[in-house]
Amino acid sequence: MQCQCAEQNIESLDIIKAILEGGRTWAGMQAVFMANALKYLFRLGKKDSMKQDLQKAIKYMTWLLEDIEWKEYESGKISSKDLSHPVSYYDRGYK
Repeated sequence: MQCQCAEQNIESLDIIKAILEGGRTWAGMQAVFMANALKYLFRLGKKDSMKQDLQKAIKYMTWLLEDIEWKEYESGKISSKDLSHPVSYYDRGYK
């Protein structure tokens, strides 16, 4: 899939790779969540409806946020009150 960036054809895969390999280290499921969210944003309205693509991107971003929160909670960087959901939510096999 290509997107118009600065009047050049740039493969969305190249942008996703640059984001995943740049600055912050994305690994495991966080990399999957980020890559899929970007994929749905790049193809917005080209395959499915814009609404459907946005819903999918939001879902992957939500999972990314939850994964980041849970890892910060487990490492002691944040407390349970800083989580988006009660701790029991994350015990449902999410980890």
